Amino acid sequence: MRSKTFLVLLFSINFLLPNWLQAEPIQGFGLHLSIGDLQISNSSIDQNYEQSFAYGGIVDYQWTASNYFSMRLFGGEHIGSVQQPNKPNYNYFKTGLFGLEARVWAGSYWFLGVQAGQAYLTWIESIESYTEIAWTNQNGYGVGFESKNGWTFAIYTQKTGTMKFGDLPDQDVEGIRFEAGYRWK
Repeated sequence: MRSKTFLVLLFSINFLLPNWLQAEPIQGFGLHLSIGDLQISNSSIDQNYEQSFAYGGIVDYQWTASNYFSMRLFGGEHIGSVQQPNKPNYNYFKTGLFGLEARVWAGSYWFLGVQAGQAYLTWIESIESYTEIAWTNQNGYGVGFESKNGWTFAIYTQKTGTMKFGDLPDQDVEGIRFEAGYRWK
């Protein structure tokens, strides 16, 4: 898994920076644009559907516990384009996630975050026609940068448990997403 190695390496590099650059996390609301490379799979037979770029947004609230630790409550949605093999007219999907993230801060405004929560998936034919919404647990981790004036850039992994549909095979979602946004003080 190259993405895991990259995230650990990126976080480790920030420890080489001088400690006098230590940041205090900003407490407040944030709004982030998010782009991801998501892989939806049929978890019953380990069949991967096509990978898809997914675009969306995330809203969050972060509160600080110390100069080195913060918590983030977040929610967001992404939409992408992949044909559902069992329903060929369904060419789009929407996935969302809601959860809590613990962040450890180090170096010059860098953080390492671990998150857990709930995720959902639905397949879309048109605005009037979509499949049921299936829910499951999700988790991930990430590394990011948040400046003193509120600009935030981060990269996260995302993995869900198995989502059980009534009329479709069981599915899961895995991938990487990039967030860029702003946090109000």
